[in-house]
Amino acid sequence: MLGLAHVEHDPGAAFFDQAMRAASDEMRSFEGQETSNLLWSCARLGRAPPAELIDGLLEQDAASNLGGMASPLNMSQCLWACARLDRPPPAAYLAAAERELPRCASRLNPENVDCVLWALASLGVPLKEEAMAALTSACARLGDRMDAEMLVKAHWAFARLRHRPAPGDMNRIVAAAKRLVDQLPDEDRLTVMHAWGVLRVNPGDDIVRAFTETFRDGDGDGDAAARRAFEAAKRSRYAGYRDAVATVRDKYKSAPDRIGGGVGVGVASDDAGSETSTWFDFFPFVDSFQKSGRTFGASAAPASGTAVAGSE
Repeated sequence: MLGLAHVEHDPGAAFFDQAMRAASDEMRSFEGQETSNLLWSCARLGRAPPAELIDGLLEQDAASNLGGMASPLNMSQCLWACARLDRPPPAAYLAAAERELPRCASRLNPENVDCVLWALASLGVPLKEEAMAALTSACARLGDRMDAEMLVKAHWAFARLRHRPAPGDMNRIVAAAKRLVDQLPDEDRLTVMHAWGVLRVNPGDDIVRAFTETFRDGDGDGDAAARRAFEAAKRSRYAGYRDAVATVRDKYKSAPDRIGGGVGVGVASDDAGSETSTWFDFFPFVDSFQKSGRTFGASAAPASGTAVAGSE
């Protein structure tokens, strides 16, 4: 199955069904790597094994400590497969992952972190605080190796799971955002900024300016800038942000005086007469700072392998 997945060849229903029957018959002989490779291969081919086989393999894997030293690869493959197959892991597997992540966090590579965060967020299954803290600390540790795709998916996952990394970890992740901003299309910039809003993170005035530069029109055309932001939001690959801008108004006007540093585009409310706010109301983090009278330059608000293919 692993070979077929790597060459992206679907063997057909008859072959797949026979292979799953064989796997069910031999399930007790599967070890961690075999389990992760089988589930990853099935997910890659878009063919879901029987639910009882998935649960049986994962519960067996949980009982064997997720493969020991190979747990980063095995866990990331299995969780990624569950997310692709839209099949949440059994409770025993999630409990094992919560125990293992703090132990193996120092051995997680970018692909492992990327897959685990994306899978948990896609399934809507946050882990306990200690496990999430270990996972996000690993993400921060890898900040210098983070690429643009991982940056965006990590922010999307943090927002969806409502998990705010520790301040030191968040600072390192924000540093990666500053380094990668020029590689991000408009819609990905919005996804990152939306995450900062959900998490109540203030990345600093210079980073806000870098992320919003692409939306600011040199001629001060607020309508054009707002339309560009809204169209970018609609192109987002991440449904969470599309939901966040679903109620944005159709009419906009400039209101640079409403934002620290004089950068902004206003949104006129049809049902509020002359009421205006900055176009950054698209982004919860700026809205929260405006309402509290804070500026963008303030410190962050307090918190309330080879076989692994990246999420798609």
